[in-house]
Amino acid sequence: GEDQYFNPIWEKYPMNELPRKHLLHRSWKDFCPVMKTLTLYNYLKSNPSKKYFFFFDQSDVLLVDNPEKKLEIFKGRNCNLLYNAESKCMYFAMRIRYSKHYSDTNKYFANYGDVKRFSLKTYGEDCFKDNGAKLCFLNTGGFVCERDFYIDLVEKYFNFIVEFMSTNEQTIFHHLHFMYYPQIQVDHKCEIFQCMGPKKIKINV
Repeated sequence: GEDQYFNPIWEKYPMNELPRKHLLHRSWKDFCPVMKTLTLYNYLKSNPSKKYFFFFDQSDVLLVDNPEKKLEIFKGRNCNLLYNAESKCMYFAMRIRYSKHYSDTNKYFANYGDVKRFSLKTYGEDCFKDNGAKLCFLNTGGFVCERDFYIDLVEKYFNFIVEFMSTNEQTIFHHLHFMYYPQIQVDHKCEIFQCMGPKKIKINV
């Protein structure tokens, strides 16, 4: 969140000039969630010292221990990018699906139903469950990744990401997860991450 990393994104992509800005669901002032992706990309390109990194949303994530202790679990998954899991398929938010502009946006993404069924089929049988809720859907609030993979992925889809900055990063990475599995996976057994809402879920530590 430091100015030296965020300012170039703010200056290059002012909110009032974003493509499809009508999809933004509330006033973000000079920020939208996809800016996190581009800011992280710029940071990693200029800080090449680490092979792996963890990312957490600052406002709603609780760390109960040093995440580096879980790095071997990530390596054992044989993937390049592992996301937190949640109980709802928050791919296209309902505000976008109900928008009159949804059809214009949706034609560039995998079908919502296909994405949801894919996650249920891939992770649903042995995922972490609480009161019947299956934590098998991608959540971008926390993830662990190989640095070079993230840089290459963002570079490959940079124009796509900028074009759909007014959706959110979760929509974009749901789409990429559907395309890139098993390189991109979800921590469906909650071995590293654990979503705590909306249901009350016991935390494994």
